[in-house]
Amino acid sequence: MLTEFLGSAYRYIMIVFPQNWANLDLKPKIQKDAKFNVTTFIESLKRILEELNVKNLAYSGGVDSTIVLVLMSELFENVKTFTIACRDSHPDISFARIGSKKYGSQHHEFIFKVRNPDPSGDDAVRLLFLHLQDYKMITCDGIDELAGGYYDHLSGKNETFNFYLERLIPDHLMPLDRNSEKAEVYLPYIAPEIIDSLNHLPLKARADQDNRKIPIVLVARKLGIPEEIISRNKYGFCDAFSMEDK
Repeated sequence: MLTEFLGSAYRYIMIVFPQNWANLDLKPKIQKDAKFNVTTFIESLKRILEELNVKNLAYSGGVDSTIVLVLMSELFENVKTFTIACRDSHPDISFARIGSKKYGSQHHEFIFKVRNPDPSGDDAVRLLFLHLQDYKMITCDGIDELAGGYYDHLSGKNETFNFYLERLIPDHLMPLDRNSEKAEVYLPYIAPEIIDSLNHLPLKARADQDNRKIPIVLVARKLGIPEEIISRNKYGFCDAFSMEDK
């Protein structure tokens, strides 16, 4: 049972979409001739967002969350974006300001002076959601694992993709669920149809020795997202939260 898996302290599920997030089938089902259809992907993601009807976005200023912001801004008025960091000079803050200004969101920044955040970033996440109780929030977890977004994916190895996919639920989704307090969390990038559209792709169509998350870059360019957002460096959440900027 899910409650037994999560432990006796389990309260109730705060990740509300997709409902079966703890039992997702994330195993690659590669079809060597599968092609990525940019238009179909955009239409699927936009339809999911429209059905969710959530206007609040946890926004890192990265390409993944900017894609979602573009589509939300087409669907809804008064979209709100929320960015968390340890100081106002943090890269996520800087890039989120660029994206929120371009796409007209009501932007909010949370600067938390968390000392020695734990490896999962739980302290920072908990502080954010404590400020957002009773909110419905879109987050963009899962797309790096599916589309080859980590620098390790540049190796193109099966075991690298499998490792990150296997760790998505225990290392990312469970802590997010545990620390989301009273906010409802929605994860459009791990909707079954999005998983299916990416997990059939050959690994070389997702990442090669020079490029990460190739499908997502294609989507971003189709949507006209600024190149500075597309090509920005990637930081893991905890690394980005605690790093000293150069």
